[in-house]
Amino acid sequence: MDLKEAQKKSGMLNEKFKEKRKTEWRPEVMFTDLVEEVGELANAILTKQGFKSEKRKKSDLADSLCDIMFDVFMIAEYYGIDIDKEFTKVLKGLEKRLDKGDFD
Repeated sequence: MDLKEAQKKSGMLNEKFKEKRKTEWRPEVMFTDLVEEVGELANAILTKQGFKSEKRKKSDLADSLCDIMFDVFMIAEYYGIDIDKEFTKVLKGLEKRLDKGDFD
């Protein structure tokens, strides 16, 4: 599945959530959920690296990364951002900066 398809499926799933919740997940709620998921990713990394015990583990590393991607895709879908196009531009920009020595 490419990014555009993942974005579209995330948007469709958000529509189903809207029907169940009887309320729309607006951008501020999507962002707040994204921040929560980033915290869970931090916990998963700290657990995986041994800084936290398994009993303090809140979520799986892969699951946390994918939850973050889902939130990002929903935000992009909400604002009509073509994630394939924009992410490609970001990668090209980073590559140019790397070649110029911006990160040395």
